[in-house]
Amino acid sequence: MGATSSLGSWGFYLHDAKFDNEPALRNNIFSIWFAGLLDIVEAGQRFIPQIINSAHLANRPALVYNSNQLLKFCKTTAKFIEIFSKDEQLFISNSRNQLVHSFLWNRHQDTASIKWCQDETVKSEKIPILEYHRIIGKFYDAPKSSDTKRILDDPENLERILSSFRERVMNNPDPFWTGMTAFLKDRDQIVSLIRSDEIIEIVI
Repeated sequence: MGATSSLGSWGFYLHDAKFDNEPALRNNIFSIWFAGLLDIVEAGQRFIPQIINSAHLANRPALVYNSNQLLKFCKTTAKFIEIFSKDEQLFISNSRNQLVHSFLWNRHQDTASIKWCQDETVKSEKIPILEYHRIIGKFYDAPKSSDTKRILDDPENLERILSSFRERVMNNPDPFWTGMTAFLKDRDQIVSLIRSDEIIEIVI
């Protein structure tokens, strides 16, 4: 539910026309929210299968069914994230980390811990720090066009790249949005039904 809470809190700024002239604000919100999407997929890998197994053992069929409904949404979220390449996901996560951390420990290590979504699964590994900087750096070095400056010389180009990523998400008619809308609209009711061992139905 974490990323749904995030979008519920910040979705107004992403969607309302009052903020059409605030791309930097929207880009910051998008970068932070993106990390929540990865958390949804990880929940489908690490926690929900355990709940399903425990529910089977406890003979709680409603909880088994509801957990599988949530698992379906996790997989839909994974497909949604994969509209971005591995390198693009790392760049967005790096942008988020710079916003929320005052100290980036990866910068002073020999390796960097990275996490991305591929094949409907969150994958993680450690890579040499120089390789990590090469991946992130290519976005900063990329010119906005053949006759203009790099991001390093033209900071506004960073916002152009993040804006293009954000618009790719917001304009994507993916089934993810159907499920996310249901969560935002009926979140408290969904939680109550699950706790009461009543069936929920997530239409995606």
